[in-house]
Amino acid sequence: MAAKKKVILNWSGGKDCTHALHVLQQSGRYDVVGLLEIAGTHRNLQHGIPHALIQAQADSLGLPLFRHIVTWDTKSLALTRNAYRDLVIRDPGFHAKLQAFKKLGVAYLAGGDIDPDSFQLRVKVLAQFDSLKALCPLICPGLDHRLSGEERRQRMRAHSLELAHRFIKAGFKALVVKVNLNTERGDQGRAASLKLLGRDYNGAFLSSLDSSMDPCGEFYEFHTFVYDGPGFRKKVDFTKGPVRYVSEMDYGMQAMLDLSPKGLPKG
Repeated sequence: MAAKKKVILNWSGGKDCTHALHVLQQSGRYDVVGLLEIAGTHRNLQHGIPHALIQAQADSLGLPLFRHIVTWDTKSLALTRNAYRDLVIRDPGFHAKLQAFKKLGVAYLAGGDIDPDSFQLRVKVLAQFDSLKALCPLICPGLDHRLSGEERRQRMRAHSLELAHRFIKAGFKALVVKVNLNTERGDQGRAASLKLLGRDYNGAFLSSLDSSMDPCGEFYEFHTFVYDGPGFRKKVDFTKGPVRYVSEMDYGMQAMLDLSPKGLPKG
């Protein structure tokens, strides 16, 4: 029997990376040996989840967490579509971390990417700078650039809906913690997006989305925090805090639900 390939998984605390972890572990072909988080001083850069809750997830999953704290131009890094490429090119500490993984026998850096374009960017960056292979088990198949933009979007939405139902059916529990208010639907769309914040990611949530929204938030409509499900040894307890508003370079105004570990001060 062939030895399992060692994998480090990019970790944001949300549903897609959690789902990717589940798929990889269930495949029997890969050994996920750790989670790699890209973070600011106090929070995950992408989802805004506090360090303590990300650590609590890793502890519950029984996996080591490798946190890379970005110390340069954090706002620019966190909020541009080429952030991953920029990080590898501009941050020698991150590059060194990937090289250290390779020396430990890690073959793949995995992610929860669904969009093939995101996957291809990861492939190119890793091949150019680190020689680790990219692995994205949730990727949408059959997306050809000969398709029109609307055809690609509809095919992506159908795939995302299938992934969303699989995630929920598997027993995962997640909360919507960030929504994009930069919507083409104006004030009505922003109000609708705000109503999603703080909701459980479940069948009722999916049914409430209008046809312009991707069920996995693949077009940056929303982000989630996973607190229980397969692989979790115990539920990650948290307390809901106030809503924060932040402006992001590529994505415009965002509303973020502040979370804190249960029993600790909010912030």
